[in-house]
Amino acid sequence: KDVPAYMPPWEAFCNQRCGLYQEFYKVRWENFEETDFSNVENGCTDPGSTWEPDECLPPHLDVFRLREKKTWITQRKDQEAKEELAKAEKAAENRKAGKRKETEVSEPPAKMSRFRRDGKPLVRDVFRLSFGHDFKPDPLDDRNDTIRMGWPRRPEEYPPGFGVAAPPGFCHAKCDCMDDQRGQKPWETSKSWLEQDPQGPQRAADALKMVTTFSEQSRLVRRRGQVSKQVYLESVQHHPAEDTQCKAALYLAKEVETQIHKALKDLPLDALMDGNDEVRIPSLAFMKPGEDYAPVRYLLSPDSSARSWAKISPENGVLSATMGPPSRQAPVTIELYHPEVLGGASLGAVIDCTVTTSSKPVWRSATASLIASFRDVQKCPLTRNARIILQERMSKIYDFENRLAKEDITFGEWLSCMELALRLLRSLAFANLVKSEVQTSRPPPRAVARAN
Repeated sequence: KDVPAYMPPWEAFCNQRCGLYQEFYKVRWENFEETDFSNVENGCTDPGSTWEPDECLPPHLDVFRLREKKTWITQRKDQEAKEELAKAEKAAENRKAGKRKETEVSEPPAKMSRFRRDGKPLVRDVFRLSFGHDFKPDPLDDRNDTIRMGWPRRPEEYPPGFGVAAPPGFCHAKCDCMDDQRGQKPWETSKSWLEQDPQGPQRAADALKMVTTFSEQSRLVRRRGQVSKQVYLESVQHHPAEDTQCKAALYLAKEVETQIHKALKDLPLDALMDGNDEVRIPSLAFMKPGEDYAPVRYLLSPDSSARSWAKISPENGVLSATMGPPSRQAPVTIELYHPEVLGGASLGAVIDCTVTTSSKPVWRSATASLIASFRDVQKCPLTRNARIILQERMSKIYDFENRLAKEDITFGEWLSCMELALRLLRSLAFANLVKSEVQTSRPPPRAVARAN
């Protein structure tokens, strides 16, 4: 009858009525307006309605589906615009009044232990580096059956709207299938009904022959892994992939990296001492191509003289200054770590920064240089849809209507925007994040049209 609501995949994944990372729509069923579906798994509190995944909606409901999705996008953009406006007004008021953030302590912090019960140091948490753990699991032979005691074995033990998977049905009193710490039993690792079947050997021979025949189709697949013995079949690419988009995205990504490096060589001290501005080091611009993911630890180098007047959050890389440096140009060395090495973390990158007392916002000239590269369609021939997405992100630091770098942004906001643009460009180079030109008819913004 109607599709009155839309739910994005990240919300649907956390919703008990959906549970899948997929777009869901509320469907109001015809002839069931008074039926209460709230007791079923995907039911709604609204009578006659259920939540259905996008793939289950037939084509003739596309009008309703697109209407609700556009409504949701419009509402979310309005909400984000109001939040950004409120945040900017608050930041402006704080800067004008010269206020700083005050840490409110409602109660004294809990006393932290530094050692385990056996006297050894705590095991440091991989992500929350100020936390440690004292965990020693019981030996498998000495465990009791508490893991199995809470498993539901009757219909009334399941939450409303949920039930047992049938087959196989309810677990019996001595069932241990839910215990992941036990070893597998022989009957669980073999298929005796296949081995005992008189046609089993013939079936296995036919399956092997089918795989062999398919692997010989050189026009379709290519057999790989014959040296490493990790054999797999790779599809054959008959036509070379279009790399114009890839080269353009990587070209602009390199320009973003260059501007970030230059900005950190002239890092303003005022930004580090401003309690309202978070200067988060963009680790992505300094990692190797195969390791460009977030590090688990940020540390000031032990040999860095900045340890006496600066500090960095080991968890998120926010750099700040507790006092002025001893010189007008003070070097700061930051180390980024990955967790791959046993017993500790591996050094992923080293960043050399320079903190200066200059009040000139050097990142504005960096913005102008970056936008000039973005507008150069000869060196950066991005697709129209890719330009639309990038322009939307970079509009936080650049006014495309008046063609001027925005003056009301802080250095921390500029760095955050640059890191987001860099991640997007690297993803655009190797993934299909936007529709091709033939799949959309949406016109580009006026500023993009001018650039083209």
